[in-house]
Amino acid sequence: MRFSKLCVIVIEIAFVLIVLSGPFSIPTALSTSSSLPGSTNNRNNIASNIGAGTSSNDKVIIINFDDSYKTQLLYAKPILDRYGFKATFFEVCSWIDKNSERQSWQDVAALRQDGMNIESHTMTHTHLNSISSSRLYYELGFAKQCFANHGFDTTIFGYPDNLGSDNKTVVNVVANIII
Repeated sequence: MRFSKLCVIVIEIAFVLIVLSGPFSIPTALSTSSSLPGSTNNRNNIASNIGAGTSSNDKVIIINFDDSYKTQLLYAKPILDRYGFKATFFEVCSWIDKNSERQSWQDVAALRQDGMNIESHTMTHTHLNSISSSRLYYELGFAKQCFANHGFDTTIFGYPDNLGSDNKTVVNVVANIII
């Protein structure tokens, strides 16, 4: 628990530095609020704004959390709220409601209700490079269905431990199932 609080303090300091450094823009593809200070991007023009270059005063930030920890709701969410930030929470479907250290489906619904983006981080958080094709389809497809069963349309995917994004087979399955 001490480590989690330390991480939140570091995140809060980073937020303050970003706010003090001037105007910023948060892509609405990952942040559903259009009322954020300086937010001018939307799903249709994020890439063109970044690709065309932004003025030296514009900042683009993406904030995300993963692994469905309850501490994200308890410690990070109030900081996000304090500064008007939105974030993406990459949830592991089978870990939701697993124990008191993980978020409940009610917590995840509350995050979405507050404008946070909820996305898939697989069914069990397995390393995607080291599993069979059938298990890969389970991890991605069953997670997609699990979220749909709880009312979430997940269209963005977070690779567990950042593994698999360089594996053509994994990337193709992600593209076919998630998008």
